[in-house]
Amino acid sequence: MIVLALYLLLLVLGSSRAARGKPRVWLVVVAPLLLVDCALNAFITGGSFRNTLSAQAWYHRQHRWWGWTYRAINALFFLQDNHCKQAADTETRHGSLWAAWFHDFKRG
Repeated sequence: MIVLALYLLLLVLGSSRAARGKPRVWLVVVAPLLLVDCALNAFITGGSFRNTLSAQAWYHRQHRWWGWTYRAINALFFLQDNHCKQAADTETRHGSLWAAWFHDFKRG
């Protein structure tokens, strides 16, 4: 229920932003995927809802299970050089994925 409320809030906030030229695809496509990613991280790892599986994979890349997960995620996002490290750096710099996302969203 909280996830749905957060998604609706993002859509409402994004409607005014979309009118000023920000593509709505980020709110309709990317936000739900990020919600699922963070929910899976919280459910699978018992980690924080503020972090993604990519960042968790980077933090624990030396572990046997996370090692193949880290390589698989980086292979999946092959267009972004070292995706997991960039995700971890972004979350560290902003405090969470959501803070980084809203920072970029407000910046326009």
